[in-house]
Amino acid sequence: PINTVGIRAAESQSRSALLEWEEGQSFGKKSGPIICSTWRPLITAVVADVIELHTRANIPPNPLYLRDDLPARRVGCNPCIFASKRDLKALAANYPERIDQIRQLEQDMGEVAQARREKDEKWTPEMMSEKEYPTFFRAKRKDGQNFWPIDKVIQWAKTSHGGKQYELFLPQSEEERGCAMWGLCDIEEVEKR
Repeated sequence: PINTVGIRAAESQSRSALLEWEEGQSFGKKSGPIICSTWRPLITAVVADVIELHTRANIPPNPLYLRDDLPARRVGCNPCIFASKRDLKALAANYPERIDQIRQLEQDMGEVAQARREKDEKWTPEMMSEKEYPTFFRAKRKDGQNFWPIDKVIQWAKTSHGGKQYELFLPQSEEERGCAMWGLCDIEEVEKR
């Protein structure tokens, strides 16, 4: 089997080190390993290449990219663990039900983690602190507050640099609007959300 992945080197430092083709990696353990090669056909592509591919194939991009109000810069995982403050604000504003789902998932996973820990004779309820609580996001902080629940992350996303001052207005320059940001305003039949 071949695992085809649409990631690009420009998306992150770790992705920039990946090869277009990797032979025979082993995946899975429970039912035995599966040997699978990985092909990354877009690894050297830049955003303009991706837009060109969409345009040539007459395939509109994901409508989340084209929203006039806080267009997405990354889509796929919802939200991406590498989402920016801007992306998180857009998620909270446009999809509050997703925030609810993540909150519930964190609560459920917290209960599972607590039940597992209670089986450990050395465990006490005081050991279950915010520092150890299962959350969707993690922050590398000097004070040890590494696990942030979704509501805390959304509150942080509403702040400017430094995490304490709330922004009064969101920038709405023409360049930051959906179709303008991607150069796709002339694509017809694209439903903007």
